[in-house]
Amino acid sequence: MRVGIASCYYNRNYGSMLQAYATQKIVEKLGHEAVTIQCLQPINYMTQSKARYYFHKLCSLDIVKSKIRQYKGKNDAANNSDYLSNLVIRNEKFDDFYKKYINLSELNKTREDLTRLSSTMSAVVVGSDMLWHPINIEHDYFTLTFVPEPVKRISYATSFGTTFIPKYQRKQARDFLDRFSAISVREQSGVKVLEELGVNKSAKVVLDPTLLFTADEWMTIQEQSAIVKDKYIFCYFLGVNQEHRRIAKELKAKTGLKIVTLPHMDEYVPDDESFGDYQLYKVGPSEFVNLIRNAEYVLTDSFHGTCFSILNHKKFLTFNRFQAGNTQSTNTRIDSLLGMMDLSGRRVQGYFCADELFSLIEEDIEYSTVDIRLDEERKKAEEFLIEALK
Repeated sequence: MRVGIASCYYNRNYGSMLQAYATQKIVEKLGHEAVTIQCLQPINYMTQSKARYYFHKLCSLDIVKSKIRQYKGKNDAANNSDYLSNLVIRNEKFDDFYKKYINLSELNKTREDLTRLSSTMSAVVVGSDMLWHPINIEHDYFTLTFVPEPVKRISYATSFGTTFIPKYQRKQARDFLDRFSAISVREQSGVKVLEELGVNKSAKVVLDPTLLFTADEWMTIQEQSAIVKDKYIFCYFLGVNQEHRRIAKELKAKTGLKIVTLPHMDEYVPDDESFGDYQLYKVGPSEFVNLIRNAEYVLTDSFHGTCFSILNHKKFLTFNRFQAGNTQSTNTRIDSLLGMMDLSGRRVQGYFCADELFSLIEEDIEYSTVDIRLDEERKKAEEFLIEALK
C-alpha cells in the first residue's frame, strides 16, 4: 500500500521531528510505502474564519499571557546577536535532518492539492503528537477532512494534549472523528475525550511512535561516540520555570558533574544565557538522541525527553512544564506514559532540597520490567496498524 502521513515533520522541535520519522519508519517496517505529506503551516489550509480563530485565542488568558511573555522574549532576542547567529545554526540542523530522513511528497499549497495527493493513497495516517489539540482542530489540517472517500483515514497515537474540548468546537471534532476508519490515541485521557464527544468509534491507546523502536534501533541516525566528552547532566527544558534550573544547579553541586543545555528551545528565555556549562546549538534530532544516550542524568519537562530517557535506561526526572489548571497544559501525556511504565515516581511536582533530589534520581529503575512492558505495547501497536491498514 501507498500510505500518506500527516505529521508535524516541519516543526523545529526534537520530539516533533523524531515522532514524524518514527511514524514513517513503522509504516515502512510493516511493508508499505510511506510518504510524508509536504505541507505549508496548517493554518494556511484553514476553512473557517481566521478572525474567529484569533478571537478564540484572545479569549484564553493562558494563551494571552504566553504570547505576551514570548513577545518580550523576542525583543530581548533581537538585541542578542550571538543568539540570533546560533539560532540559524540550530535551524539548519533541523532542516538537514528532515531532508535526509523524511520521505516527502511534492509540496501541497492548497487544500485541492492535498485532496489530489491523498486520492493516490490507499490510506492517510495522522499522528502522532498533539495534533488534535483545540488549536489544531481549528486549523483543520490534521483532521484529514481533505482526504476523499474511499481513502482510509487512520489515527496513530494522536493526542488532544488536553482533557477538554471547547463547547464551540465539539460538533466539528465529532464530525471529523466519525469519518476515521480506525482511531488510536496516545493517552487514556484521549479515550475519555472521544467518549465525551460521543464519537461512534472505540479508540485504542498505543505507544508514541518513538517508543516503537529500541535504543539500539535508534543508533541508525546517530554517531556512536559521545558529543560531549565530560560526564554530564543533560537538561532539556522547554518551559521557563526557573525552579527547575535551580534544582539542576543543586544536582550539579551534589555530583560535581557539568550541565549540558539546549537553551531557548521553544522561546527565548533570558536566564538561559547563564544556565549550563555547555550551551549547545549545533544539535539536530540525531545529536539530541546522542546527548540523552550518553548523559549520566537527565532532567526534563519534555514528553520526548522522557521517552528517550526511558529507551536509553537513564536516571531521569521529569518536571511539570505547565502549572496545574493551565488550559494549555500538556502534562497528561507525560502522566499517561509514566503511569503505563510504572514510573510515576520519576515526576517532580514539589520542592526538593539537594539531598532529597539526589536520593530520588538515584533510586533504581527496574528497566528489565520496563522493557517487557514496552515490548508488549509495541506488539499491540503493530497489531493495531496491521488491522487498520488492511
